[in-house]
Amino acid sequence: IIMLATLLVVSCALPVAAQTRFGLKAGYNHASMSFSDDYVDLLEFIGGERFEIQPMSLFHAGAVLEFGLGNHFGLATGVQLQAKGAKQTYSGVILNNPYIRTFRTIPMYVQVPLSFTFRSHGFYVGAGPYAGYAVTGKLKIKTESGGSSTESSESLKFGKEQTKDFGSLDYGATLELGYEFFDAFRLSVSYNYGLANVVPADEVEMWDDLGAKVSAKHRVIGVSLTYLLGGE
Repeated sequence: IIMLATLLVVSCALPVAAQTRFGLKAGYNHASMSFSDDYVDLLEFIGGERFEIQPMSLFHAGAVLEFGLGNHFGLATGVQLQAKGAKQTYSGVILNNPYIRTFRTIPMYVQVPLSFTFRSHGFYVGAGPYAGYAVTGKLKIKTESGGSSTESSESLKFGKEQTKDFGSLDYGATLELGYEFFDAFRLSVSYNYGLANVVPADEVEMWDDLGAKVSAKHRVIGVSLTYLLGGE
């Protein structure tokens, strides 16, 4: 739906090229995830361990395209590579020996936003939906016990089957606040609120049949620098 809406916006906005801006955007992601209570309880029960979710420092980068609609209002879209995920820590004791296992899950999405924007006196506000599709990712595992540690990594797998790590699709809503300077740069802060349950669909269905509601959703705070060309 977002892709079709984007194409419609582009076709309608081409005649007003003087109000069209395009550019490059990159920045920092403070990425975390929201797990359902049932999911946390299951993870702790199955492993017999204490479970904790922590944010990670990641990144985003891509292209932006903006259309002015008059009276300070406009529409913005683009294509960005977004690194998301969270650090999951499991801790316990084996034979009186404490240990910590840390999983850094980093799925990466090609993400397309569609924001309604307002610009005035350098200030910028944008809000709207986004959709993303997982293209790659890494799972990094570190185990610490008895003063020593081991590390390993593997590629994440995406799909609906229980053997996969994440579902392929992410979608949600985004809000961005920024300020433009030197007629070409914008510094902004954004919040991506994931609405998609990225636990594989077959796993969700299995636990649902057993009376447990399992879900994991992305939450990302971003800080971006955008370089823009075109416009008035």
